[in-house]
Amino acid sequence: MSYIQEGSDIDLAIISEFGGRFLDRADKILEMTELPIEPLCYTEQEFEEMKRKGNPFVNEILKGKLLYSAKDGAAVG
Repeated sequence: MSYIQEGSDIDLAIISEFGGRFLDRADKILEMTELPIEPLCYTEQEFEEMKRKGNPFVNEILKGKLLYSAKDGAAVG
């Protein structure tokens, strides 16, 4: 279990139509904000493949809270 403490960041999984290298995707997100976030940027195909393989990290992501879904067209939660 993780605990929030001073200096902690927010892990933010973003599933979208990304292009380019995995490591370059986060840079684009970080340029948009000064918030202490750790963006984890996956294409839908990458995320579904990890989910299908039972990736423990993806399982933890799925326990989190959905903040926005473009499929629904609105913020959720």
